[in-house]
Amino acid sequence: MVPEGRGAVNGAGLDFYDRLVDALLEAGIAPVPTLFHWDTPQPLEAAGGWLVRETAEHFAAYADTVAARLGDRVPHWITLNEPAELTLLGYGLGQHAPGRRLLFDALPAAHHQLLGHGLAVQALRARGATGIGIANSHGPTWPASNSPADTEAADFYDLLLNRLFAEPILLGRYPDEGIAALLPGPVAGDLKTISEPLDWYGINYYQPTRIGAPEADDGATASDFSGIRLPAGLPFAPREIEGRPRTGFGWPVVPEALTELLLTFHQRYGTALPPLMITENGCAYDGIDDPERIAFLDAHLRALRTALDAGADVRGYFVWSLRLVGFPRSRLPRRRGSPPFLRLRRLSAARGGSAAVPGLWGGGCADCCALRPHIPHPTDPSPPVDGHGKREVRVRAGGSLRVRC
Repeated sequence: MVPEGRGAVNGAGLDFYDRLVDALLEAGIAPVPTLFHWDTPQPLEAAGGWLVRETAEHFAAYADTVAARLGDRVPHWITLNEPAELTLLGYGLGQHAPGRRLLFDALPAAHHQLLGHGLAVQALRARGATGIGIANSHGPTWPASNSPADTEAADFYDLLLNRLFAEPILLGRYPDEGIAALLPGPVAGDLKTISEPLDWYGINYYQPTRIGAPEADDGATASDFSGIRLPAGLPFAPREIEGRPRTGFGWPVVPEALTELLLTFHQRYGTALPPLMITENGCAYDGIDDPERIAFLDAHLRALRTALDAGADVRGYFVWSLRLVGFPRSRLPRRRGSPPFLRLRRLSAARGGSAAVPGLWGGGCADCCALRPHIPHPTDPSPPVDGHGKREVRVRAGGSLRVRC
């Protein structure tokens, strides 16, 4: 929509998403656009990306542009998706774009993303938007043992992955004064913007993490963990969670950790916590006949039910999958009943579901979609082909959304 990140608006891009929103609504699907999903426009990245304050301001202007066009029809908004991953994997470790290896010097990217979130909330509100939230990735952190060293390392990891991105939004402060002192700008004033009230708070959950204090071997060389290359010298060391089945990505399947996570948020933040949404939960396995995925979703929906029964206020659940399905809490399956495949199929076939629409800003692969055959992509009206940058999105009869890359 704003390919340079600032300045000229791509009218064809706005028209495309305008038609996409209308088509989803016509099919009985509530669109839930994510304004930013790691698709920083290249000119802004070249100027410093999220390491510089101006990117947050440009993001707010872009949010205003989108809301001015789509705000009369979009019922729910996600400002950012997983700022922790962009900060830590993109700017800190160089595993994701933009490939920087700044370690703890990446922290300004966290602050500026959160500031961009708060400014975007203000811009959306000014346009009359409601149903505003954010999608933060969270998971329980388990110490490798009861030793003080392991507990301290796990607490630091929890601060870095969970509290650093939740508490500025929910409590209006950073969880550690030492970290706050490393951040640029008028931090106290920025926190007032970052903590703009939300209508809901989104949690992306996949797995817990087991953390221990670094040992002699951990500090000597780099190591690999869950496909991520970790440099030597970190103040914590991930440990394997043993005795659990694994997804196709090698991630441990721990449904009860979702219950633990939701109840931790419920207890830790109390009345400061708005209603929750599970904005991502799912798995990757090879093949089409996938009983492992059915078992995964069944177990996690039951874990969610347990958290609800214990007092967590969760209003919706989005399945992370090639088939993007969301449904409200009122239609969450109870503990017993038909197999989860049938339940999910009924839910997706019923009108009134919702569909996540990935980041819209810079036009990366996550955005390059086409609703075929009704909505041609603005820069490529030809049929989609396999490969990077081409994505086909079909709204099927009955209201389910199918994506093919």
